[in-house]
Amino acid sequence: MEKQERPEAQEILACETALILEEKEEKREPIPADGTDFWFAVIYTILGYSFAYLLSSGGFAWKFSAFTAVYAVAVLGYLRVKKKTVPRESWFWLAMMLGSGIPYGFYTSRPVLQVLGTMALGAYWTLAAGGCLMEEGRTSQWAAADFWNSIWVVPFGNFSCYFHVLSSGGEEQPGKDAKDTETGEKPEQDGGRGEGQANLRRLGIKKIGAVFGGLLLSVPILFVVLPLLASADDNFGRLVLELPEKISDDIWSFLVRAVFSLPVTAYLFGLGYGCIYKRKTDRIQREAVRKTGEGVRIVSDTAVNTALMTISACYGLFMALQAQYLFSAFAGIRPETYTYAEYARKGFFELCLVAVVNLAVLLMANLFTKTKREESRWLRCLNLLLSVLTLLLISTAMSKMILYISAYGLTEKRITTMVFMAWLAIVFVLWCACQRRKLPMIRTAVMSGSAFYVMLCVLPLERIVTAINGIFFY
Repeated sequence: MEKQERPEAQEILACETALILEEKEEKREPIPADGTDFWFAVIYTILGYSFAYLLSSGGFAWKFSAFTAVYAVAVLGYLRVKKKTVPRESWFWLAMMLGSGIPYGFYTSRPVLQVLGTMALGAYWTLAAGGCLMEEGRTSQWAAADFWNSIWVVPFGNFSCYFHVLSSGGEEQPGKDAKDTETGEKPEQDGGRGEGQANLRRLGIKKIGAVFGGLLLSVPILFVVLPLLASADDNFGRLVLELPEKISDDIWSFLVRAVFSLPVTAYLFGLGYGCIYKRKTDRIQREAVRKTGEGVRIVSDTAVNTALMTISACYGLFMALQAQYLFSAFAGIRPETYTYAEYARKGFFELCLVAVVNLAVLLMANLFTKTKREESRWLRCLNLLLSVLTLLLISTAMSKMILYISAYGLTEKRITTMVFMAWLAIVFVLWCACQRRKLPMIRTAVMSGSAFYVMLCVLPLERIVTAINGIFFY
């Protein structure tokens, strides 16, 4: 009996092993590629080198504007050639990216912030254009997860796809016309002549791509190896030292930029390629995020409600004691002991910071409390109370700034501050409305914040300030 059972047991074990191996193979996502992907990999190579060039040469401002426009064309072209439907909302984010990047070449008052903002908007727009947002192509409550996907998960998850596609040379990879299982060749059509020529052409392109990819990959390795070899042999060391002098400055600059452009190209292509093929775009799933959110609801309702009541009472006492001082700006009156500048600045930035802290407090309170906001009347009432108090503080700060501007005129910094406070007010108004009805708060807050930011980038603030001050204050 035992001898008869052993073969069966071995067969079962073999089947289980095969299933495990099959599951592992399924988990290893394929990297499909065809001629279109290859040529867009080449286009992205030029794009990556262009980015390296604009960082290392003069005229960065207008070159960055041009790069923003070219990047948009490259992504849209890739999507169109692949016959992908572009969601309607992605056009909004395209406008945001272009509105942030293109004006940079003409004027900017915040160069670093504008560059970083354009890059972030570009990554998010690419994800939206590929239809890879978690809420079916729409900005939603999962916006933070979508943003993380766009700047990290998708581009780095598909980082190696650039090198794979480039080395394929346009030869179709898994997911396309399969090769014959016995011969390893594609079936011939039209007598085999036309298909044979096509195969030769693809083979030539593949070899060119492989050579090009090999050259690119060898450059960073040589940068590491050459100094080591130079230190090992004096003659070779002298040759290496003399090499930069023999090579023209232009060629040397090209090589350095080519090395730097490799990771940039792989990042940009990985983002676009991942969105095209929906590859590694679902690493962060809604159900997993929802379960994680449920798992952090560990603070009792009583503790949360007590904390919010205490904070609200503190604000109420503060306003009662400082009523005459705080609200005098609404009537255009300042305390006699203060100048306009002192009165405007006194407590202004503190009140702005308090508003930001209150927003964080409300988010954490609703995230960690055991009972959801929809199921707790007390939590909804306290959310409303703290939001109203914060709105009152924001309006007070804005009234003080308006009084200050009426006395001393506008500046770019004052306009930026007022815009930020206006956006905060919108967020708290939305939060108040969410206590009574279901509204897309996160979506509205993110899109309105982006619109305000782009407005500051598009508008020539310096000219506006000069014109308004010239009319009303000088």
